[in-house]
Amino acid sequence: MNSVVSLDADSFRITFSPLTTRGTYTAAIGPNISDTLGRRMDQDKDGTAGEATDDQFRKSLAYINANVIFSAATTISETNTAFDGKDLLIDGATVAIDGPHSFNSVHVVNGGKLTHTALTTTTTHKLSLTVSQQVIIDASSSIDVTGK
Repeated sequence: MNSVVSLDADSFRITFSPLTTRGTYTAAIGPNISDTLGRRMDQDKDGTAGEATDDQFRKSLAYINANVIFSAATTISETNTAFDGKDLLIDGATVAIDGPHSFNSVHVVNGGKLTHTALTTTTTHKLSLTVSQQVIIDASSSIDVTGK
């Protein structure tokens, strides 16, 4: 944290250093914060103020640095190398990637799905990725190649 600035009696602006590493970050505030009468936080509203973990306000965010964002269904064929070497974000969409491809990073969030095209009687498709940095899949998203 770099600074805390009071905006008014009830609002503060907290400034952090810029994020440089992809991943999930969590900020925790409290519980040793008191109002003007000296009452500490009771975030869980159980009547016991200042509990070490129950009375913290917690908020998480995911820092994603991507230069290609997919928010609609997309297929990247075996011969399409336009995205190779890139940082991909699959945001709430289904993206099929067929054949071998190399990416810097792959992030799948907000119910996104990474898959490949189904096999046919004449063509075999497979998901074959090389990722030099991170693959991050949030809890609502998936890599799914079942039944393919």
